[in-house]
Amino acid sequence: MFMGSRRTILKDIFENKTRPFYKSTLKFDLPAMQRDVFADFIAGRFAIGGYPVRRALADEIISFTDGNPYYTQ
Repeated sequence: MFMGSRRTILKDIFENKTRPFYKSTLKFDLPAMQRDVFADFIAGRFAIGGYPVRRALADEIISFTDGNPYYTQ
């Protein structure tokens, strides 16, 4: 399984005839993660790490990164 938010890079790896992984996979686009689910996940991960945060801060993080998983990380 290959995942990523940089679609152009992934597309090039699997759809460019000159690349070794050309047509070696099935493409399956996932919908964007729901923001409330993402905020709960972020708050939970902070709590597990010993740094509990308010849900409002998790919402702010998602707003700042526009919900992009790569930037949120």
